[in-house]
Amino acid sequence: YGLVLIPDATIDAVLNNSPVALFSFAEANPNRISHLARLGANLFGFEDRVGDLDYNDTILEFQFS
Repeated sequence: YGLVLIPDATIDAVLNNSPVALFSFAEANPNRISHLARLGANLFGFEDRVGDLDYNDTILEFQFS
């Protein structure tokens, strides 16, 4: 399983091959760069662009019960 981020677009646009979808797996990305970083326990940051690589564009926290 993995995560995908579609910056500035909708899923319909992606299905029509318009924008680029960025995946948590580097091999799946057109630039071969990972767009997901682990920031802590159950905390992940997504990078939505190539450039600053600060991984703070989308922050996800998972809680398991």
